Amino acid sequence: MKRRVAILVVLVAAGVGGNALAAGSSASAVQKPEDFMQKVVRLTVAGRHAEAWSLLHPAHQKLAPRSRFVRCRTEPAGTPPSRIVSAEFQGKRFERIDTQLIPQHTATAVKLKLVVATGAKREPAEVTVRAVWTGKRWAWILPVGNIVAFRAGKCPS
Repeated sequence: MKRRVAILVVLVAAGVGGNALAAGSSASAVQKPEDFMQKVVRLTVAGRHAEAWSLLHPAHQKLAPRSRFVRCRTEPAGTPPSRIVSAEFQGKRFERIDTQLIPQHTATAVKLKLVVATGAKREPAEVTVRAVWTGKRWAWILPVGNIVAFRAGKCPS
């Protein structure tokens, strides 16, 4: 569970941004950033890393190809599975970001109140995660420490 909570903390540190909707898009046709980030957090905590990777910003997907990303994020054998018991949306705000390889400079910061379960144990957590609008979809981005590690050919710690 500690590794999954650490991965969740990594997501919290990630600057993920959102500009205005793409031309021709309507707000009703696009998933809300808070719903998107709840999905990313749920996938990450559940260890569904290939699915989380598919929602990663395309520039960071190139930096960390799916097979490498999944290998780096996979829990050691015997680690009990975790899941989000509850995720309550607490609010959102726009933030300026300057993240390597990411052309967007605005993020939608989403605050969530969570309860994470591993077996019978439940832990509360409050996190702020960020979503970037790519012009086509919402995406999340890697935290700076992960970018440095992947560029060096290593797995983030």
